Amino acid sequence: MLERKDEYTAPIMSDATNSFTVVCQKSGREVQVPPDQSILQALLDAGLLPDHLCTKGRCGTCETRVLACDGELVHRDGFLTPGEHAAGKSMMICVSRCTGTRLALDI
Repeated sequence: MLERKDEYTAPIMSDATNSFTVVCQKSGREVQVPPDQSILQALLDAGLLPDHLCTKGRCGTCETRVLACDGELVHRDGFLTPGEHAAGKSMMICVSRCTGTRLALDI
């Protein structure tokens, strides 16, 4: 998988202050994501198996389509372009989060 920014390292999750619910559209599941955990880890802990590889926001393997969000997406990856971040159509679930309470993903 092509990495866009080799010098990128994933930000620490410790600055997140909110928990939120991920609505997994395809599986019909809802998963709570606490402030100190990534979306990816919460989904894995819930028994879901989303694609992932580097877990640092730079390989693009965990890119997931965003269906709805009641807040802002907080992109922390080094893979998507600034334009893709602004469009809010997808996110890297290994490092990115949302500021709202519900996030619907195509999972």
